Amino acid sequence: MEGEGREQNKTPPLVTLKESTNMLVEKKRSPISSLNFPMEQLKIPFEDEVHDYETTSQVRSHDLGQSKSYEEQEAAKKELSPTKPPLRPKPNRVFRRSTTDPSSLGQGEEGMMRFAEEVLMNGDAATAVALFGSLLKELEKKYGLNHRQVARCYHKIGEACLYAGKVELAVSHLEEAISIGSNVLGPHHLDVARSLEKSAEANLKLDYVETSHREYRRALRIKRSHLGLYHPEVAHIHTQLANIYFNCGELLSSQASFEEALDAFRHLSMRAPCW
Repeated sequence: MEGEGREQNKTPPLVTLKESTNMLVEKKRSPISSLNFPMEQLKIPFEDEVHDYETTSQVRSHDLGQSKSYEEQEAAKKELSPTKPPLRPKPNRVFRRSTTDPSSLGQGEEGMMRFAEEVLMNGDAATAVALFGSLLKELEKKYGLNHRQVARCYHKIGEACLYAGKVELAVSHLEEAISIGSNVLGPHHLDVARSLEKSAEANLKLDYVETSHREYRRALRIKRSHLGLYHPEVAHIHTQLANIYFNCGELLSSQASFEEALDAFRHLSMRAPCW
């Protein structure tokens, strides 16, 4: 009995690196727990040289007493890393077009003029006519009748009335713009030519062909002197005159006007950059 107790109390001998390597090679497919020696007694003496780094790393990787778990490592990283403040939510920004404060677009009459032009470009011609009308009253009180801004406002009202379908009202305002512009700026100014072109368009809708032809010809002479022969506005007037000649049966004049417009557009296309 005593001999058996002594045999049970005997500790197994230490295992060297070579013996442990051979045992791992023989039982490489079996788990590490099936080895016949306890893991805590696996010790590597310092005098032995390590030649197989992969085998040694495999043996050391199973020493659970010296390695930390994944959760402990992540917790240590969080303790060392500085804390970041929470992100603030971005405010919802809503951009809306101002429809009640025309002066916000600029200063004074110029801002109101741009606001009314923007309304006209958006297709609300009736509102644009009302805005231009209120602006015209302020301009007449401030500058009187003979002023460039007054003529410009008359032109804008005529343009808005033309888009709204009020052709006769458009003609009357455009005639005022032509008269005031000719007195203030001179009869050969570009603003006068643009008012003449719009008036010719309105008169053509009213079937006043002779008046429309006369105003188109006058606008063409002014724009040729300022812009030259090869300009989009000059080519547009040539096209309108060609349509008038064609509808009146003057085919030769119509052909000549179309050729003038074609030459202008061809010259502009040659000057345009090739992308």
